[in-house]
Amino acid sequence: ETRQVVAGLQKHIPIDQLQGVLVVCVANLKKAKLAGTPSEAMILAAEFESGEGVAVKTLVPPEGAQPGDIVFLEGMQPAEKFTKKLSSTVWGGVGKSLKVKGGVAHFQ
Repeated sequence: ETRQVVAGLQKHIPIDQLQGVLVVCVANLKKAKLAGTPSEAMILAAEFESGEGVAVKTLVPPEGAQPGDIVFLEGMQPAEKFTKKLSSTVWGGVGKSLKVKGGVAHFQ
């Protein structure tokens, strides 16, 4: 399934570093308009301290992942049933518990 995704990453990641690469997306969000353009998913990215200050990178799926694969936390199992359309308020609570340590994403 092809989706249009609008992300506010242009200040942090050049477009050529996003085109044609796999990223992890949250796809069961309610559709939203960003800058007047419909967006049907959200790219997961994180801000972290680097040797040059604050950097932003997208979450990289596991090696061997294919488009459309369900990605879940190491040591966990994916949910048997997903909420069809997750509201941004629910996601906001989840997002606060996602952190990057040593270049690896963690859920606290």
